[in-house]
Amino acid sequence: MDNASIVDELAIKLNPYALPAILAFIGKLGVLYYAWRSTTRKNYQTRLFIVEVLLSLALSMVEIIVLQGRAHDMAPVGLMAWLGDVYFIISVPLIAILTLLAVSLAFDRPTAGTKLLVYGWVYGYSGLVMGLLVATSWVVAGFAPFSTYTYTHVPGPLYWMYEWFLVINLTLMTLLPVYGLREGRSELARSQCKLWIVTATPLATLIVAIVIMLHFGLTIINSTVTVPLLLALHLAAVGYVVHNTRIIDLDFYRPGSRVRRQKTAFYRRLLEFLQTCPPVGSKQEIVDRLSELLGCPVALANGRTSCRSGDSGELMAQIPLDMLETNNRIIIAQEIRNAHPQVHALMERYEVAAIFALYPYSRAGAHWLILGSGFSTQVHTPMDFRVVGLLLERAAGWCLDNTLADLSRNSGVYRKTPNVEGATANFSGCIRSGSKPTVSAALSLDKQIAEIECQIIRDALECCEGRQAEAARMLGIKANTLHYKMRRCGITARRPGYSHGRPATRH
Repeated sequence: MDNASIVDELAIKLNPYALPAILAFIGKLGVLYYAWRSTTRKNYQTRLFIVEVLLSLALSMVEIIVLQGRAHDMAPVGLMAWLGDVYFIISVPLIAILTLLAVSLAFDRPTAGTKLLVYGWVYGYSGLVMGLLVATSWVVAGFAPFSTYTYTHVPGPLYWMYEWFLVINLTLMTLLPVYGLREGRSELARSQCKLWIVTATPLATLIVAIVIMLHFGLTIINSTVTVPLLLALHLAAVGYVVHNTRIIDLDFYRPGSRVRRQKTAFYRRLLEFLQTCPPVGSKQEIVDRLSELLGCPVALANGRTSCRSGDSGELMAQIPLDMLETNNRIIIAQEIRNAHPQVHALMERYEVAAIFALYPYSRAGAHWLILGSGFSTQVHTPMDFRVVGLLLERAAGWCLDNTLADLSRNSGVYRKTPNVEGATANFSGCIRSGSKPTVSAALSLDKQIAEIECQIIRDALECCEGRQAEAARMLGIKANTLHYKMRRCGITARRPGYSHGRPATRH
């Protein structure tokens, strides 16, 4: 029977045991699409990951065809035997790359000795095993039916080399990220290791158990049916880890954990502060209050003067001015380690964890909020940044209001600022004196944040008399983003002079 006839025969009947491999293949296609489209991070880890997914897709194709062949009771010769060899050959670089990814997560800057040991093992030993699999039958001598649904290997005289390769690499793949949880590492790195451990441990345990059982002749389960879904799940977790700089902390979702208690208290403190809507005060008062809320040193600079909290030290105040003035976005030190190593080194030198630009395009209102090393310990997950973002939006309004008040008192420059800055000043005044978010303590955290965000949008539209483009510039977001948020909040602003369904207050 030629290969074309075999393919036609395999397509006639779907083997139910092939469903895990088929589902895993579809899931891996989704993971590959996500990795390919994620252009924000292209580095050593992401490139390795794409190669890993491609190898895994090839492995799934072999699993599907082999299981289909077994359903038709085809002899493990010809195409089936060749596919069995391909299965083992692909598995070697696939496991080796997982080990390399585990090393990259466990070590921030591996020493030369560590690199030599790990890479020597991975490339040297795996290359030897792969060469033996391709060129000889000393590792896998052939294949035989396994139960009623798949095939298994007939071990050759050197099959123990493949067994040791699997056991050692899977052990390293699981234990190295445990070492990566050590104290002193960034919270981002620790969260990456936690997600890796949670999904890698079941996968490694299952494969090692299969290797041991087959070594002792216990034909109970085989990898072609049991491994595909666990491998797809692990690849999805790894893709999330290596392509994002803000990832969830699993300990937050564990009831009663220390992290959950600390985060809940932190969110509650910030939300309660946002609801009280205190007066603006001086810039020094703003800095001191932010330092108290965020639990880290804080400095505030506007290109001419700066003020800082009492615990900020001298280094933060010495950060180069040109670095601030060319920055019009958020810079988080641990997020730019690979993309901008020089900026990252400079931030480490001055003990700066993050820089937030507040109205960077405004001549009068441009400020840069400089946060010290404790910031990344407290704020590193998507939810953290979402809650803190609301606080910083409010702080931006306070800083601008304070600056414009000083300018109007001293030199009248306030009258020369663009309309959007004047509107922003009115906006911060509206928030301070006119409206306070009314949030029920019974609501979930997500709903509390959403209500506060909706209230800020209502205030902006009212101060801009319903002009959505002006309100969007004031809030620092795109017009279509504002339109989406208005729809979500049920806010309408159809023409100037009207906001959220009622006449706007004239100023």
